[in-house]
Amino acid sequence: MDPTQQAMRRQLLLALTGLLPVACAMPVRQPAGEALAPPQRAVRAAAIGQRWEYRVVNVYNGLTVDQFAETVVAADAQVRIRRSGSSAPPQPDEIHSPWGMIACDPHWDPPITFTRPIPAWPQDLASGSVQTYDRHYREVANPDSPLWWSQRMRPVAWEEISVPAGNFIALRYENQISFDSGDFYRLASARDETVWLCPQVGRWVKRRSRGTYFLPGPGGCEMFEDYRQEDLMAWQ
Repeated sequence: MDPTQQAMRRQLLLALTGLLPVACAMPVRQPAGEALAPPQRAVRAAAIGQRWEYRVVNVYNGLTVDQFAETVVAADAQVRIRRSGSSAPPQPDEIHSPWGMIACDPHWDPPITFTRPIPAWPQDLASGSVQTYDRHYREVANPDSPLWWSQRMRPVAWEEISVPAGNFIALRYENQISFDSGDFYRLASARDETVWLCPQVGRWVKRRSRGTYFLPGPGGCEMFEDYRQEDLMAWQ
């Protein structure tokens, strides 16, 4: 899709959003912990062999739908994190270039690569400043068509949080994302997530993410992607 088509599409989305009916499902409230002072540490550096195990829960009904492990398999100019043990189809490696800057993100469906890496977490853990990142991305399976992506990252608070792997001090931050989808029939695509990043662990200990979009035409409805929560089970 060329830039002119993308601009026309965004104008269409703005017009349609006000005409579409109320969403077809109710949002779920995010859990909140006790606010704490930030720890005096940076995010643990990546090293080959580091490993995190997660379970995936459907937030709508509380059922566990998957479990997987992620392992650092390369840690030089690029950091590569490979997923194993999942019931989902194989995904490309998560790529940081450098550590903390996402170049390939298989977390989303479909997996995507950015034309310029985007922060995986707030770059200054102590400042609390809100940052917006405008990028173009490509779907891994369709690399010839760059698409628009805008992400607003807002640090919220340091909290003590309990997950199956234990109790951790983590930075809770929120991502609000607007983007053009490669599927022309997905209008006003948006995603939001809440992430609890633990610097000691070098990764998130909990992550909740979901997405919405509109179907075009009369009687269109707001549609919902899966609402998933990843909880840390173990790490090394």
